[in-house]
Amino acid sequence: AKPDLILLEGQSALRNRSGPCGAELLLSGDARGVILQHAPARRYFEDQEALGHEIPSLESELALIAMYGSRVLAIALNHEAIDPSDRVPIKERIARATGLPVVYPLLEPLDPMVMAIEAYLSSERCR
Repeated sequence: AKPDLILLEGQSALRNRSGPCGAELLLSGDARGVILQHAPARRYFEDQEALGHEIPSLESELALIAMYGSRVLAIALNHEAIDPSDRVPIKERIARATGLPVVYPLLEPLDPMVMAIEAYLSSERCR
């Protein structure tokens, strides 16, 4: 049987030098739809601050995912180190810049993400 949906949990960022990287999952899992996790307040990969390993820009991560033949369906934001008063403006800025649904999954309903997944599953591109 061919399932309609398989969820692959990423373990690391696409370009995290400590690996394993999400790129391996995109390729080996033949992931076509992606929910991208992004931490807007984080400058360095976790535990790599002293090494100076900066997190690439959101825009470059979106472009890289597209180069792998996958499509970002929505963005899940990590709210750590973001002042509560800044959360909505950051979310709105990212949504405007990307045209994608953006959600703080630990703080708000996931409906926009679920709707994006459902729309993708019903599209011809996914079949």
